[in-house]
Amino acid sequence: MDMQSALLEIKENFNPDRIIIECSGSAFPATLAFQIRQLEKDTEGAFKLDAIVTVIDAENFAGYEDTSPTARMQASYSDVILIVSFPSSSIWSPIVTSSPEQMGARI
Repeated sequence: MDMQSALLEIKENFNPDRIIIECSGSAFPATLAFQIRQLEKDTEGAFKLDAIVTVIDAENFAGYEDTSPTARMQASYSDVILIVSFPSSSIWSPIVTSSPEQMGARI
């Protein structure tokens, strides 16, 4: 089943207020955004893309920011960047939110 069919089935069977889609760590969000925008047109607004959010692991980001074109592409296409810290106690703790423009040269 493709994503659009799956979303239509979820909408029909459960009618949620929001659907959050998490793509893999190496996915480019533009493809998903294009599909959702097309679905918005096809369903006369039953679906709407609110935002693309990228989550960055603060501890490990420095290890791949310069060597990963995919990471750079993901971050540059995002509406919101959430930088998180995973302390040794394994409690998830957001530390900074920012737009790509505010991240400046780091992206």
